[in-house]
Amino acid sequence: MTPSRSFMAPSSAVPVPLVPLVAPSLHTARRLPAAPAGLTAVSAADRLLLWVPTGSSLNSARDPAQRQRVLAAVWAVSTRSTYGTGLLRWLLWCDHHRIPEGSRFPVSVSDLVDFIDSLAGTFAGSSIRNWVSGIRAWHIIHGANLDTTHPRVTSTLRGADRLTPASSIKPPRAPFRINHLCIIRSYLALEKPADAAIWACLLVAFWGLARLGELVLKSGSFDARRNPTGSGLRWESVAKDAPMILAGVITLPWTKTQPNGEKLVLAPQTDSPCPVRALRKHLVVNQPPQDGHLFGYRGRNRFTPLTRSKFISRINGILREAGLSRVNLKGHSLRVGGCTEFLLRGVAIDTVRLHGRWSSEAWRLYLRQHVELLAPALMDKIPSTASSLVTISAPSHFAPPPARWASSNTLVAVGPSSA
Repeated sequence: MTPSRSFMAPSSAVPVPLVPLVAPSLHTARRLPAAPAGLTAVSAADRLLLWVPTGSSLNSARDPAQRQRVLAAVWAVSTRSTYGTGLLRWLLWCDHHRIPEGSRFPVSVSDLVDFIDSLAGTFAGSSIRNWVSGIRAWHIIHGANLDTTHPRVTSTLRGADRLTPASSIKPPRAPFRINHLCIIRSYLALEKPADAAIWACLLVAFWGLARLGELVLKSGSFDARRNPTGSGLRWESVAKDAPMILAGVITLPWTKTQPNGEKLVLAPQTDSPCPVRALRKHLVVNQPPQDGHLFGYRGRNRFTPLTRSKFISRINGILREAGLSRVNLKGHSLRVGGCTEFLLRGVAIDTVRLHGRWSSEAWRLYLRQHVELLAPALMDKIPSTASSLVTISAPSHFAPPPARWASSNTLVAVGPSSA
């Protein structure tokens, strides 16, 4: 292994002396070492590139620095961070078991299976799969092959899935429903700039099936190459025979799966909280600049981009105050809720997949209301009255809102705006 300190051309690989770990409980330690023996500690996202193994093709590239820049763009930073954790665990495991330098890269099927065995039963199978993908990415970057489709590898990964400890199994996120949106609206004052921006962002994420990270900033640093801007919003007629009915189209300059960006379509809603009205209200209150964050808001003599922490803190605070703390907002909660709502309305699955920009079957993970989606289609006859059905109490987080709020299909209008 060659310790690298920056995105510069990697130097000639020099084998690193093997130093076994002292602690035998490699995978149960609360905190892992920052780097394996002989390597420089770098950020998790940089490990795939900067921890250069002996025999790496980067050593023979005509322009190693440019090669690194290209490879760094293959995966999103968050993905490279996850993969970097897998690489760290692999190299620590090699240190612990005194795996010779030449056997660490490329990795043999036998060693990879032994590595997976050591993790199984301690970590979630999904985490182990991500870490194995990280080791494979490390091989791709440095010019070697790792056959993760080998029957021994795939079988071992299936076994790891089944051995996932109960403590690592998270219950499915409760989807946001229309009644939750209505309740949140009743607590917001849309004449306040931050609330207007948050309400618009909330409905865009829900009806646009957007990942929250595509709309808001992870930190306070705005980047027009990754964050939607005021100039990225336009209005289009929904049909030639209805030129006055407009839909919003937002250009996302970057998404997790499409680094070159995608379009987000927002259709007007008549009997539900409407993203088009919410966006128009936000534009009036905050007037985001053409080159500024679309969901930013006006403060004291400054325009502030909307951050993830600001957005989640405000929404979860409202949910706690409303007695709905179980409906805790997470990164994909709104995407889950929007997908569920469209399917419950009878929107064709292919349309939902296209709208949600799913190219795989990953959308299935977002289904939550299986009974509501499947039962009507499976019944031979839908009863005309609810009394003819045997009902079971729903969990509290799916219960309808109190009467002083609104029904699940009615918009609560509070204050001067009906957005």
